[in-house]
Amino acid sequence: MKPAMDALRILLARLRLLPRRRRAAAEVDEEFALHLDLEAARLASEGVPPAEARRRARLAFGGVERHREAMRAGQRVPLVETVVRDVRHALRSLRRAPAFTGAAVFTLALGMGAAGAVFTVVDAVLLRPLPYPEPERIHTLWEPYADGRTFGITEPEALELPGRVPAFEHMGVWARGPFNLLEGGQPEQVTGAVASAGLFSALGVGAAHGRVYGAAEDAPGNDAVVVLSHGLWQRRFGGDPAVLGRAVRLDGRIRTVIGVMPAAFRFPDPAVQLWVPRAIDPAAPELSSRYLRAVVRLRRGTDAAALAPELSRVATALAADIPIRYGSRNNADGFNLVPLQETVVSDVRSILVLLLAGVLLVLLLACANVANLLLARHEARRHELAVRAALGGARLRLLAFTMTESLVLSATAGALAVLLAWAGVRAFAALAPAEFPRMAEVAVGGATLAATAAAVVLTGAGFGLITALAGRGHVPTALLRGSRGGTAGTAARRFRSALVVAQLALALALMGGAGLLLRTLHALSAEAPGVDTAGVLTGRFFVPRADYPTASAVQAFAARLVEAVEEVPGVAAAGLVDALPMSGGYSVAGWRLPGQARQEDETPPQAHHLTVTPGYLDALGVPLLRGRTLIAGDTAGPRVILVSEALAREAWPGEPALGRRLHLGGPDTLLHTVVGVVGDVLHHGPGQPAPPTLYFPHRAYPWGEVARGFTLVVRAPDQGPGVLGHVRAALQRLDPTLPLAEVRGMDEIVAAARARPRLATVLLGAFAGVGLLIAGAGVYGVLAYTVSRRRREWGIRMALGAAPAAVRRQVLRDTAWLVLAGSAAGALLFTAMAAALRGLLWGVSPTDPPALAGAAALLVAVALAAGYGPARRASRVDAAVTLREE
Repeated sequence: MKPAMDALRILLARLRLLPRRRRAAAEVDEEFALHLDLEAARLASEGVPPAEARRRARLAFGGVERHREAMRAGQRVPLVETVVRDVRHALRSLRRAPAFTGAAVFTLALGMGAAGAVFTVVDAVLLRPLPYPEPERIHTLWEPYADGRTFGITEPEALELPGRVPAFEHMGVWARGPFNLLEGGQPEQVTGAVASAGLFSALGVGAAHGRVYGAAEDAPGNDAVVVLSHGLWQRRFGGDPAVLGRAVRLDGRIRTVIGVMPAAFRFPDPAVQLWVPRAIDPAAPELSSRYLRAVVRLRRGTDAAALAPELSRVATALAADIPIRYGSRNNADGFNLVPLQETVVSDVRSILVLLLAGVLLVLLLACANVANLLLARHEARRHELAVRAALGGARLRLLAFTMTESLVLSATAGALAVLLAWAGVRAFAALAPAEFPRMAEVAVGGATLAATAAAVVLTGAGFGLITALAGRGHVPTALLRGSRGGTAGTAARRFRSALVVAQLALALALMGGAGLLLRTLHALSAEAPGVDTAGVLTGRFFVPRADYPTASAVQAFAARLVEAVEEVPGVAAAGLVDALPMSGGYSVAGWRLPGQARQEDETPPQAHHLTVTPGYLDALGVPLLRGRTLIAGDTAGPRVILVSEALAREAWPGEPALGRRLHLGGPDTLLHTVVGVVGDVLHHGPGQPAPPTLYFPHRAYPWGEVARGFTLVVRAPDQGPGVLGHVRAALQRLDPTLPLAEVRGMDEIVAAARARPRLATVLLGAFAGVGLLIAGAGVYGVLAYTVSRRRREWGIRMALGAAPAAVRRQVLRDTAWLVLAGSAAGALLFTAMAAALRGLLWGVSPTDPPALAGAAALLVAVALAAGYGPARRASRVDAAVTLREE
């Protein structure tokens, strides 16, 4: 009777129903002994031997005993000592609950690690400024068209613009292309940039060794210099400082190495390994091809948006001053200034924002799961916290105690999360397409560590507050019970159930989004590319002007190479093309029908134009629908072309195209006759409509130029190991200075074109899988805890005749309600996520019912499977044993 009265007295004092008075040391000792006795008695009731029960009770309340000693001495425990003691106690407490600690740490580390990996990529690609001085002043310059497309600028515009726009402090132009490097007798094709000297000034960079070229070397005849990338210098020249002043052979021309760029300089992309001057001849300013990309550095204080009227006036003046050549329309609509960083990352921004949103959902899932685990653990530790409160622990002190344990848990998870983030970044780098921007700058560093530390503090503090606030109402009641039995309050149960519902909703949204992307990827994979990729090998080479100065020389070499390759054993067909489908390189030209007036103030219909040798279509497997294919004699006779089905429909809807004629970017006398119609090809890649396409024989373009960069396409059905070697040998026999580069199968090129949607699908699918596991664990955890706290209720029910099957159905019914509520909330979240995914979907509606239904079915299956274990355990409660426990 006395222990119960003592407990009642302490409770009334805590509730302030008895006057607070100063307690003597003897009274404190008495209270402490009472709580040790209560805890030891509880442990003994569970079958623990008395001596062991007493030892465990003292271990559990070691911090309380230190607090009692300080009270007896009339002293306060120093703050540092208090913190150290709380951390030690938290570590001991977590070590004594390995199942809880492991589940909480792993779940939280998984969420923070995934968030850390995605944040590392987003920070490096989207948030971090470009590695140039004052990057906010650097913009790219584009020519807009009425249909929304943008193009580069022409050579005359590159010469005139710097002098006509005073706001441009520096302006540079560049064009990316292949170069044949012959060094030490070994030919190699490297990617380089033909760039003006203003490029380096606009970017604000200089050489790490030597110098960059200046404006004087942009002039024709003075441009025989080259600047190397740090990577090429190390790989091909062994990092030799004596490379400066060395003569190298590029495209059959001798150039002098004058500089090596810093290792971090990767403009315009990491593939570029050298830079040579763009020597523009001012005496021939009528060339209208818009192949140059422009970069400008604005003067300090210049507002890019305020320049629009001035750029429009300049564009109008240039359109009047620069002669039009071969019907190409000069721009009179103005110029667009776009921040360089936006230009670099525009293609991947939507994917990264999607991944960031997905990983934040995973982190919320993990936090909800851990919060549920902590609430359940807090319920089990009510007695310990009640003892601390009864011995005078203030609310802030108890809050600090619970928060310390939460912070220790979060810090442990944060340390593991850094390792998971590092592994996640490596996995992302392996999955990302080769052209993904700024990947070389992606690394786990200070920003990731700072973000992880912030997550540790926020989650730890949040968990501590949740558990402390959740326990305010029932700590004194636990003292009167003297045990940990009984059920939690209704509010606590509802809060934990709400957390599970939130987890299920988030998991459903993630899985539904992943389902949409998976169906998109399936639709893209099922889309016919218009070519037969089986057994097709491709390789790039470049014919330099120094060695092949005329169009006839290039044509003769191309014919000899195709003939030599066709004689290789195992080769069924071979051909050349200047731009391979889905490779990113193509040219467009305006066309019009005879009799149509040429309107200089509007853009004519555009079509892809490809120059090919006769065997190309057969080698790539492009079907001939009507008419004939190209033959060798087409290069010398009347101008003939093949058109794609899309162009035939656009030019002559409902009428036959064979024998029809059209103008292709040239004078009216240069008409082309259609001799065949071929199938459409997805030149832009899956998910993009097949563009109207013109194929004409490899001969000089109407504007007098000839293609010099080629892709060799070889159909070898068996693809024996010797085929590629024989093809290389055939090229080397004809010209040992020409290397064959970028050798790939056509199936690899098609797969690479699907890399970005595949990346988004794989990563969001991985997040959805993690979210599903976390949600399933949350369902299991809350039901398992509820079953354990309601053992007495189950025992009474079964003692009164309830069948085990009825108990199982009750628990599963509770599971079904949770799943139903989570699915309803998840459907709303899925709608929002589908709207965000709209730009990444193809062939699938954002409200695709199969994606949502499949995600919901999988969620129900996992949740019911998670609930079956607790239901089965509830049905096996021994009524007699349970009733004796109380």
